[in-house]
Amino acid sequence: MNKNIEIFTKKYNKKGTFIREIRSFVLRRKKNNKFYIELFKIYWYFCGIDFLYKNIFFPFYFKNTNPVILDIGFGYGNSLLKTAIKNSKKNYLGVEVYFPGIFYSVQKIFFLKLKNIKIIYRDVTEVIKYMIPNNTIYKIQIFFPDPWKKRKHNKRRLLQYSFLKKLSKKVQSGGFLHITTDDESYSTFILKNSKNISCLYDVSKNEFIKNKIIDRPITKFEKKSISQGRKIFDLLFIKK
Repeated sequence: MNKNIEIFTKKYNKKGTFIREIRSFVLRRKKNNKFYIELFKIYWYFCGIDFLYKNIFFPFYFKNTNPVILDIGFGYGNSLLKTAIKNSKKNYLGVEVYFPGIFYSVQKIFFLKLKNIKIIYRDVTEVIKYMIPNNTIYKIQIFFPDPWKKRKHNKRRLLQYSFLKKLSKKVQSGGFLHITTDDESYSTFILKNSKNISCLYDVSKNEFIKNKIIDRPITKFEKKSISQGRKIFDLLFIKK
């Protein structure tokens, strides 16, 4: 039977004061849970960034001033890892709430000794609100977010106008916002919301810019979508 395992992680209040926090999660193993928790702590120490109620300074964590790419909702991280390995002169910050994906990713990062990837285990809305300084991200990428297809569920979509507006503030001038979806209605929804954000300019139809900026391996999810006849929409915006 699976057990809820409690571990202590660092947390800070809005004044930056350390608070002890208990985080509960399920490790899907019948035995040696304690062993895997200790492993996770080792992996996390190598590439994890604990949630803070204050802006973080990227050069402190990456030990360089290379461009930072924020990857939101990376799942098991296969695409993130492949891209980071390919682009060693760029820093990648992944944000995810799916713990199995977190565990798998930090384990791979640890064994591959990748120093240009850091991971945050938290809801991205909180990370954007508290941790990411304005005008510091070279590119934000969000691949295949949940489209919440039913009309009554549209309000649950992550990429509402208000959130897109917040994301635009984090991107540096000349930086990019890249969103990929296989849902046409969600694509239309995003484009409609982006038109009301004056600092974002849609370059989705500019093949020259897209070929230069878009850099992602084709995932299993994307292959499945293509095999089912669904069109892939790569939306790309540049911040003026």
